Amino acid sequence: MKHFIGLDVAVKETAVCIIDETGRICREVKVVSHCDDLLAVLKDPALNIERVGLEAGPLSQWLFEGLACAGLPVICIETRHVKAFLKAQPNKTDRNDARGIAQMMRVNLFRPVHVKTLTSQNVVAQGLGDERRQAARDAQSNCRARTSPGNRHASHVAGRHRVPLDAGNHGVSHLIQKAGKEGDREFRSLADGRPSQDDE
Repeated sequence: MKHFIGLDVAVKETAVCIIDETGRICREVKVVSHCDDLLAVLKDPALNIERVGLEAGPLSQWLFEGLACAGLPVICIETRHVKAFLKAQPNKTDRNDARGIAQMMRVNLFRPVHVKTLTSQNVVAQGLGDERRQAARDAQSNCRARTSPGNRHASHVAGRHRVPLDAGNHGVSHLIQKAGKEGDREFRSLADGRPSQDDE
């Protein structure tokens, strides 16, 4: 007989519910939220495990990796879908949530979530991840420089005067000095919020 397992994971403890293919509860237990403790329950030779379901959350990636490496058919399921499914239950407890997740596994009513393995994340973090993070930081910095209130007017004028906008307000201070020395009407009108003569 096939068995379906629902895991309601919390930081300290995980509620485990094991049901058979008819929906009858075979076993319910709470264990420490650690792969070794879960495997001690799930590696029972009397169980013919078809699916193990756990909700996506802070510990799900780590637990998913540990259970999958042990050869269990574990599936991480979408949080919003679980919430909608469990909403019909009158009492929201960890035990009832584990039962609901086990039922979702039994009736095949779930949306799986792709879980990156910890190994692949470590490889990315050590290699290409550094370059991607730096590119993301650069893009974020450029975006801040373009959209900060002091640089909005400066970027409009900088396009005409070919003044580079460095990080921070260096470009703005350069334009203010230029406007003061040369009497740049366009910059002064932009600074005051009036349209320039070119725009009229």
